Amino acid sequence: MSTKKMLFLLALVILALFASGCTEKEPNAEEIAAQLLEKQNSIEDYSYTMHMTYYIGEKVVENEFKTMYKKNHT
Repeated sequence: MSTKKMLFLLALVILALFASGCTEKEPNAEEIAAQLLEKQNSIEDYSYTMHMTYYIGEKVVENEFKTMYKKNHT
């Protein structure tokens, strides 16, 4: 097979790969909200620690907050 044909086929394959990635439909606001609510309802528990540092003039204030959540199964 000639080099020109190989380059042409390679270009077609690359174009097809890029085009296939561009055809996915973007979700609208309602779909995003539904996915968010579904994810929120599936969460059983979570926890996090937030570290905060404030600089007030020459003074440095550091705080740490720990939060824990567990879903109540009734």
